[in-house]
Amino acid sequence: MRLRLLESAARLLATEGPSGLSTRKVAADAGTSTMTLYAQFGSMPDLVQAVVDEGFARLGEEFERVPRTDDPVADLGGIFAAYVANARANPDLYVVMFGSASLGGYRGTGDNILHTGRYTFDVIAEGLKRAVDAGRLDELHPTALAAQVWAALHGYMVLELAGYFRPPDAGVRNVLRPMMRNLIIGLGDSREAALQSANSWFADT
Repeated sequence: MRLRLLESAARLLATEGPSGLSTRKVAADAGTSTMTLYAQFGSMPDLVQAVVDEGFARLGEEFERVPRTDDPVADLGGIFAAYVANARANPDLYVVMFGSASLGGYRGTGDNILHTGRYTFDVIAEGLKRAVDAGRLDELHPTALAAQVWAALHGYMVLELAGYFRPPDAGVRNVLRPMMRNLIIGLGDSREAALQSANSWFADT
């Protein structure tokens, strides 16, 4: 029931925005009562925060499935693919967790935004650090590298979910894969090495 309530709230936020979010609508969409909603979450702000937390939890679980090899740049492709897979599987949660759907007065502020889901950002940073340590990327701070990579991934996914790439797999092949490869080259990898490592990127996407 908790997951049903979270997914109902995410769907309403994604389609109607904060003005469409009410205890009655969420409960009805989930097939339960407002009493059950309050028993689970206490308040609407708590519910919205739980939606955001659930979105990042699912992304974190997807990242945990990414295997490691002796090629850290090839492994980055696994992280990229996991990011895409999670957004496609949970589009409503995705647009809510990153604020692409307006949260109105429910949106966090300041450090709350920066720290929510930070552990998923750290996965990308750690993957890039491995590539730096292997001499494949320039010795920039992993946080700075991860911010560039995340911005590129997120920008692509917002456009894909909005329907700008049809079919989506063509968008991955013609837009996302070359964009991420070019970004890795720009961050210091040689073109030859990047092309070789990127052969495995998005193979199953």
